[in-house]
Amino acid sequence: MNLLTCTIIFICIGFIFGEKETDANDKIITETETNGKCEDKWKDCSQVMLYGDCFRFPHYAVRSCAKSCKKCK
Repeated sequence: MNLLTCTIIFICIGFIFGEKETDANDKIITETETNGKCEDKWKDCSQVMLYGDCFRFPHYAVRSCAKSCKKCK
């Protein structure tokens, strides 16, 4: 196997078996979930959230980003 193939396999395994993003009740948060705050979603979001770190780094988001920010895109 070449390096590219190994890298792709490693990334796929990480996505399949990696830690899922959950809310306070250990319910897995999906991209389709929304709440009533989506229309004013930036109100409770930090400046870091506005640059997309909470979407790009799920483990950071669980610790540092408001729940409404994680659910609304």
